[in-house]
Amino acid sequence: MFAVAPHHPLVHEEEPLSRQTIKRFRAIVVGDSVHSSRSIGSELLDAQEAITVFDFKTKLELQISGLGCGYLPRYLAQRFL
Repeated sequence: MFAVAPHHPLVHEEEPLSRQTIKRFRAIVVGDSVHSSRSIGSELLDAQEAITVFDFKTKLELQISGLGCGYLPRYLAQRFL
């Protein structure tokens, strides 16, 4: 599921969010350490700024802090909804 922190600027954008709108904001992605150019479970858009992390715990922490947006497994995001 696509998720952002309640204080992230994307919450003020008109829904449904377009790809062009999402692209303006930094993504948090989990990188594949074997294939450094790939990310796991992400929809990284062309020319979108991104922070790559190597585990979902860190991804969740960064997204909760508002440093970026991205897709999270529902089981991780559920308790923060």
